[in-house]
Amino acid sequence: MKKHLITGIVNDSIARELDLKKGDMLLKVNDKAVIDVFDYGYETNNQNVTLTIESRGVITVYDIEKDEDEDIGLIFETELMDNPRACANNCVFCFVDQLPDDMRETLYFKDDDIRLSFLFGNYVTLTNTGDKELERIIKYKLSPINISVHATDPELRIKITGNKNAGRILPQIRKLVENNIEVNLQFVIVPGLNDDDALKSSLNDLLDIGRINSISVVPVGLTLHRMQSGHINPVDDGCALTLIEIVDEYRALFFDKYSKHTIYAADELYAKLSLPFPVDDYYEDYPQLENGVGMARIFIDEFEHNKKSYEKLKIKGMISIVTGSSFYPYMKELISSLGADDKIIVLCIDNKCFGESVTVSGLLTYEDISTALNNEKAASDTVIMPDNMFRKEDMLTLDGHLIDDFTLSLKKVFVTAGSAAELIEIIYAAQGDES
Repeated sequence: MKKHLITGIVNDSIARELDLKKGDMLLKVNDKAVIDVFDYGYETNNQNVTLTIESRGVITVYDIEKDEDEDIGLIFETELMDNPRACANNCVFCFVDQLPDDMRETLYFKDDDIRLSFLFGNYVTLTNTGDKELERIIKYKLSPINISVHATDPELRIKITGNKNAGRILPQIRKLVENNIEVNLQFVIVPGLNDDDALKSSLNDLLDIGRINSISVVPVGLTLHRMQSGHINPVDDGCALTLIEIVDEYRALFFDKYSKHTIYAADELYAKLSLPFPVDDYYEDYPQLENGVGMARIFIDEFEHNKKSYEKLKIKGMISIVTGSSFYPYMKELISSLGADDKIIVLCIDNKCFGESVTVSGLLTYEDISTALNNEKAASDTVIMPDNMFRKEDMLTLDGHLIDDFTLSLKKVFVTAGSAAELIEIIYAAQGDES
């Protein structure tokens, strides 16, 4: 029987009234073993609950009467109340396998846990998810679930993932959809492997499976540290254009069948071709925003809307805005529209750590940014950075530096949460309005 260490008690809670303590062990709820937080939440979401607790070797059963949704007040070691399940795949494009040796330690753990998909929006392959686990997802109504599909053809998907269990994906998705579990799907495209006819075949399969919440088509990410055998071609301009055309074709087909366009091309595909991003209506309710799809459109529209409040802005000193190379041309154009090109530098950071093919700001490292900022041309009074460069809980960069490390040689450092309104507000607040 699995024991769960209690690491804290919420003040003014039922657990406090019962005099439960940090260090006690939860053994059962309602006389049932608890695997994880979902078992615990399901069993405790009742008016009458029994807890079996071990404290210093003594086992006690507590009978509790409470409101149905009232929290008992126990805090456990991890939010999941279990160890995350490691990935059992050997995907041909696995990004973890392409990391250099000196990144944050936690980046090297490959998770593929369907429970983390619900909790944190992670994309999972379902290759280590059996029928019993799918039944738990359905029982507890854990929705939405984000799934990396890549291909629906069993043999091709097995080849892509390097896992013999990968061929079950269509029945798995169908079971979730039929039981009203919302699914968001992604296809990471490797040219010559799962693009063109293979992608169309996969989308045809999904057209017949039922109402899917969303599908994204994204280009494979390749770094200069790739160690796996075999050669993978990056998505070039021709492939990017073809992918956009396929997405547009199937958007019409999905809409005809389900009154929703369902499928979206990644922002990176448009940026690669220096094309305007689709208009707001293209993204409907932005179901793939956690996957970065539509983020550029939201930023641009928000910038245009909010800059009107600062038309008389006059800049004191120099400001540098950090961005990746893919969004640089768009950011440059937006900043130019403020009429302060001589005072605001849009700093395009080349990714030396991962290689020039990695162009997004979220994969920039401290070393690459600090090198650019220390350049005389970027000697600014204020630096503005996107928060996707940092781990949220401790503001640590991919290569293990704190945000304070930037401030050692800089006067002011601001971090935005990816909001254009916040960016403009910081420009205004940091430098002042002399109008």
